[in-house]
Amino acid sequence: MKLGNNISNLKGSPTMGAAENVRKLLAEKQDVVRFDIGEPDFDTPSHISQAGIDAIKNGFTHYTSARGIPELQNALVADLKSKGLEAGKEHLIFYPGSKFSLYSIFSLLLDKGDEVVIQDPLWPTYASIVEYLGGKPVPVNDWNEDNPSSFSVEDYASKITSRTKAVLLNSPCNPTGATVSARDTQKLLDACEERGVPLILDRIYSSLTYDGTADTLPSYDIERGNLIVVSGFSKEFAMTGWRLGYTVASRSFSKLLADYQENTTSCPASFVQKAAAVALSAPRDWQKKMNEEYAARRATMLRGISKIPGWKCAPPAGAFYCFARIDSSDSVAYAKDLLAQKLVSTVAGAYFGRSGESHLRLAFTTSQQRIEEGMERIRSFAED
Repeated sequence: MKLGNNISNLKGSPTMGAAENVRKLLAEKQDVVRFDIGEPDFDTPSHISQAGIDAIKNGFTHYTSARGIPELQNALVADLKSKGLEAGKEHLIFYPGSKFSLYSIFSLLLDKGDEVVIQDPLWPTYASIVEYLGGKPVPVNDWNEDNPSSFSVEDYASKITSRTKAVLLNSPCNPTGATVSARDTQKLLDACEERGVPLILDRIYSSLTYDGTADTLPSYDIERGNLIVVSGFSKEFAMTGWRLGYTVASRSFSKLLADYQENTTSCPASFVQKAAAVALSAPRDWQKKMNEEYAARRATMLRGISKIPGWKCAPPAGAFYCFARIDSSDSVAYAKDLLAQKLVSTVAGAYFGRSGESHLRLAFTTSQQRIEEGMERIRSFAED
């Protein structure tokens, strides 16, 4: 078998790799405290699951349009409007997961050697997709852990060149939990608009904030073509395994995305779309309780980190990660030793970009009791 040349750019996911290593230990009945997994530990709410079950029972198991079923379209249009963005059904495309929405966007945008301006540190899959498609990630170290709310539009604008095909912003950010204010997001969008470069706004964690940050979208005419919104149902609705993401973009770009989808995955699962429509339209009191529990876990983890010699951590404003600075310049080795010696799983900061080194990402997607246990194990490891 002769493989294509671009196979040399294909990389495995380090976050998924960390999870796979833990699964092996769990299969051996090892008592691992899991801080590695970026997935809600809450079950999908029963009313959402029931909608999917009812759809299957009623025979709603056939192909749909890549643009989604009508009730899902209507529910998302209403949700976007409530957050400040006027969009129509013609601006929406749905995918089997938001990862594939990102892959689809970059497949349409990038030629070999093209550049994408991205945050650093940032979820490694962004760079992996860009590099696999022959593009070049151009990092901007926009995170100041002593002042996490700081953000410089100028730093991004200065990286835009004739080869730039997009600027990508993830807020709240994986791994830091930092958020970009609505004002700064608007300013960055304006800067991209002036240069004719699309801003890809990944909002997958937008519902998970802890300091009163409103879940809003920029005020923008989506038909102008320089804003592409990416999100999904995994984090906000505890629906990771359901695999449903979406994009909001201009009519012309959405038409291309629909064509690409029709020639790749065809459409997302039909019954999943029924469940997602209910998720968007039903009351969300349960979600408030889930976020309150995350906030309590964040506080527990931050207290634990404060007791570990040589560690410090800026409180994350969103998502469900602490990105802790550690007393080591080799985060990969540190994470490996911590797992081997104390059975605590984390993800090395080096995987998230150049400025991620000397950090570990710890997800507070487990109970407060397990967080306390894990932090005590880490403290013991650091003191040995």
